[in-house]
Formats: sequence, structure tokens, C-alpha cells
Amino acid sequence: MKKLVLLSFFISSAVCAQVTDTSDKVGIGTTTPARKLEITENSSTDAVALRLTNSGWSSNMSTSLEFKTGSLKSVPTSKISSIMNGSGNAGDRLGFFLQENGTNPNNNPLVEKLSILPNGYVGIGTTGPASQLDVRTSDGKGVWLNFNNESAVTFRPNNGNSVFHLSHGHDNRLHISQGVTVGAGKLMTFVNTGNVAIGTTTPASKLHVFNSGNQNGLIIESSSSSMTNYGLTVNNTSTTNGYLLRLRSSAVDRVTVAGNGDVGIGTTDTKGFKLGVNGKIAATEVKVAAYSNWADFVFEKNYNLPTLKEVEEHIKENGHLKDIPSAKEVKNDGFFLGDMDSKLLQKIEELTLYTIEQQKEIEIQNNKIEKLEKENRELKSLSMRLAEIEKLLNNK
Repeated sequence: MKKLVLLSFFISSAVCAQVTDTSDKVGIGTTTPARKLEITENSSTDAVALRLTNSGWSSNMSTSLEFKTGSLKSVPTSKISSIMNGSGNAGDRLGFFLQENGTNPNNNPLVEKLSILPNGYVGIGTTGPASQLDVRTSDGKGVWLNFNNESAVTFRPNNGNSVFHLSHGHDNRLHISQGVTVGAGKLMTFVNTGNVAIGTTTPASKLHVFNSGNQNGLIIESSSSSMTNYGLTVNNTSTTNGYLLRLRSSAVDRVTVAGNGDVGIGTTDTKGFKLGVNGKIAATEVKVAAYSNWADFVFEKNYNLPTLKEVEEHIKENGHLKDIPSAKEVKNDGFFLGDMDSKLLQKIEELTLYTIEQQKEIEIQNNKIEKLEKENRELKSLSMRLAEIEKLLNNK
């Protein structure tokens, strides 16, 4: 109680010594107050001044506080005012004004830098904040906080198009959406499990990309021609089980890449091979590289070429050529393309040797026939001469 009495006495003494009352205006530190209440440290320079007024710079302002940190001719002036709207209703917003600095600040207008609406919305760079905190650039681009009364950060261009929102839907999800309403057009979702969704809000994996249209679901592109730059890399260092890549449609696996690198097209069972295809393959060229068991051994001198009689007996007994799998074996086990080509070439080369031998025999036979035909012609000529001689003898 003693402290309050002493403080009251001190303030009363100070005020009585420095206060000037001009009936409708009160000045502290000045004998010529220009507002309803004016406090000035030095009336000659107007330094460190505080003014309270209900009229002044503009007809649509009332109940304002003016602050001056130095001479009006050299130091900027600021002002806090309660703003009236056009109809004269007070309390539309609370504005903070700052005089633009220049060579003659008295001639520069006070620009409203910050506005507070009765609903608590705060605007920086705008007099009409659209959210709890609305920050605008000089060309109208804005960042809004808690737009649509949502826990969100909104990015708005100056043309009002392509408004993006980063919002927390209070459902353990962080959303990136686009449009006039927060969360209406969700583009991307982050779940508290670490899963990320694009095109859906319920990711089933660490990255889940969903597209309901006929466009590409995912494009990964690299413009570099260097082999050290990759468009897409899928790496699994923990295990060889499972899949590195799995492409599905209608709940069916279309293409799979297993953890050990085996690739399946139309099937997940590659039967132990690096590539398994369930269906037809169309290609402009197929190459079996570095094949070591080619069939040129048929032409070696020590090759035991079976006789045609032996070939005939094998066919009669087994129903297929020697070294060629039967139809049943092919149906059950298939065949290796390189081995089959080599075996077929082996038979072609054997047929070539047979043909060469047959050609030699044909040439021998032809020589014999030609010799016999020559002898036959000579005998025929001799026979004709004998007949002529016989005819001459008969005529005598």
C-alpha cells in the first residue's frame, strides 16, 4: 500500500509539473499539443513523440497512436490506428502505418504495413488478410497460415491460380493439395509411418504412386549420356528374396525382377533361369553369345560319321534322329536354343558329307555310264558296217 501511495504521488507530481491542458487537448512535455494526447520529450524537435487522436491523416481513421522517433523532416514516423469502414463503423481493423523514408518525409504518405482484423486475422503487406496470418509481397504473392481455419500453410500466386496448401489433416497425415479449399485436391500425402502417396491418400508402401487416368504413373528421366548417371536405380542390399520390381495389372504379375536378378515376363517362375517368359517373343534379332559347343567338329578327320544304314536303323528304333531330343522330351523339358541350333547344324553338316560322298559315287557312275554308252555306240557302228559288208557279199 505504501508503494502505491508513493507511486501515485510521484506520477501526480511529475504530471502537474509537465502537463498542459488546453481544454480539449492534453500535452506532456509540450505546451501546444496537436492531438487529444501528445507526449513529447523535446517540443522543438518533436523527438520521441507519442500522440493520441480520433482524427487526422484520413477521414476513415479514428482513435490512433502516432509515434515519432526523431524530427519529422529526417526520421520516419509510425502510427497505429483503429480504422473505420466507408459507412463510418469503427473497429473494422487495427492498422500499423509507417512513413516511407526520403528527403522530405513530411510529404511522404504513411503506408499501412500491418493490419489486424476483429476476428484476429493478421495481414502483413495487405489490409484484408484471408487467414490468421497473411503475408503478401509488393506484387501480390502471398503465404497464408491456417487458411480455411485449417492447420495449413498456403502459397498463393498474385493471379490467384494454382494455389497450393501444406496441411495437417489431424489424421496422422500431412497433405499437399491444390485449389481454393485446403485439402480438397490432395496431390501428395505423407503418413506418420514414413509412407508417401502421390495420387492417393492411403500409401501401401514407402512410395505409392496412383493414377486413375490414362497417363503415365511415373516417369524417371536422365538427360546425361554418361553411364554413371541412371534414370532409375532399385537397390536391395538386405536379401535376395522378394522382388526388386513388380509390375501388375488386374491383380496379376506381368513383369517381375526377383532379388537375385531373375526376370519373369508373364510368370514368376523362371525355372532357375535368368529370364522366364510365358508367351511368344517377337524380335528382329536374337544372339547367343560366346557359345563354345558349335558343330564344326563334324568336319574333323577323326569324326565318326554314321552310315546311312545306321541312321535308318536309329530312326526305326527310336523315332527321331540321333542326338536330337524326341517330341516328348521337348514337350516336357523344352530345349536350349544354342544347343538345338548346334545339333541341327551337326545334322546339316552330316547331310553335307553324305551329299558329297553321294556326288562322288554319282560321278563314278556317270563315268561308267558314259564309257558304256561310248562302247555301245562303237559296237553299233561296227554292227552297221558288218551289215553293209554282208549286203555287198549277198549281191555278188
